[in-house]
Amino acid sequence: MSEKAETVTTRVGMASPPPGPAARQAPRHRRPTGAPPPLPHPVSVTTRAWLILAVVVLAGVTLISVRAPSLRLDNQVNSAVLRLFARARTPWLTDVANGISAAGSGWGATVAGLSTVVLTIVFRRWRHLLVFLCSLFLLQVAITLITSGTTRPRPYGVLIIGNWTGYSTQAVTVAVPTFLLMSIAYCLVVPGRPRTYAKAAIAVIVVVFCLACLYLAVDHLDDLLLGVALAVAIPVSAFRFFTPNEVFPVAYRRGNTAHVDVTGARGEAIRQGTRDQLGFTVTGITPVGLESSAGSTPLRLRVEGAPQEYLFAKLYTKGHVRADRWYKVWRTILYGSLEDELPRSELVGYVRRTEGLARCGRGAACPG
Repeated sequence: MSEKAETVTTRVGMASPPPGPAARQAPRHRRPTGAPPPLPHPVSVTTRAWLILAVVVLAGVTLISVRAPSLRLDNQVNSAVLRLFARARTPWLTDVANGISAAGSGWGATVAGLSTVVLTIVFRRWRHLLVFLCSLFLLQVAITLITSGTTRPRPYGVLIIGNWTGYSTQAVTVAVPTFLLMSIAYCLVVPGRPRTYAKAAIAVIVVVFCLACLYLAVDHLDDLLLGVALAVAIPVSAFRFFTPNEVFPVAYRRGNTAHVDVTGARGEAIRQGTRDQLGFTVTGITPVGLESSAGSTPLRLRVEGAPQEYLFAKLYTKGHVRADRWYKVWRTILYGSLEDELPRSELVGYVRRTEGLARCGRGAACPG
């Protein structure tokens, strides 16, 4: 589905309507209007908060790493925290912590990432898949740049009993599973209460991973904060901006996916587009004939006037248009093109000419 919906309209009316004043029309604008897409790209308070937290933590870590007094104080504080966890070490807790750390890296992270990709493909959430892959690439770039820019050593003053590699600027063993879990929540979990519960469970899992890293003394406390902040801020911001729930909902209900919801923000977008492009004020939107339509959403638009007038419209999302184009490409390859088939550009021109003739019939100024 897409926030850029295309509407093709033709004039239909009630049977033998009684005479009355014509429908009130607003000033007509050019088509398209040139306005930005009306459907939302929300950036909520929590999204801004995570972005600010990631920037603040990154700036703090960078500032500490370049100033010797600050770095010395930070290392002392981190060493004191790690020594507190080291005093609680027991053989069975060490085995548990090593198992948790291994689950968040290596094959555990690989299996979780590949499972997310496969399930997203199975449910045909292509936009979610693209956002997931781009966010993963961005996280990898951020980790590489931060690591090469700070080159912070592993904790000292306490025995490291876990597996580790590379520098300790950001906790990769926590950042990667946090990123994957947040991506799973936005790619596969239904918005609302299920996603809220999923986020609460993710928070508990992330805390467990952080405690395991502190117990094994493989990462500093502020490294864990930076890793979690980046791993949450990047996917949350990307999914909320590029795959808003109003436009790209995650749902598992059965039904014809060609029919889209015409209430809420999409309904307002239809009203605005009809007012800007046709000059009509829509007072009601009713889906009709859905059982016989498999590639669009037929609508009956009730426009303001006395008596009430109606317009018939078919709502095509960008996904519908793209699927229709690919279908025509493969059909042409297999069977050749149809003799009476018109390209979409000519169809749109035909609709516009028909609309102009209808306006002439209503006494409006005819186009030159």
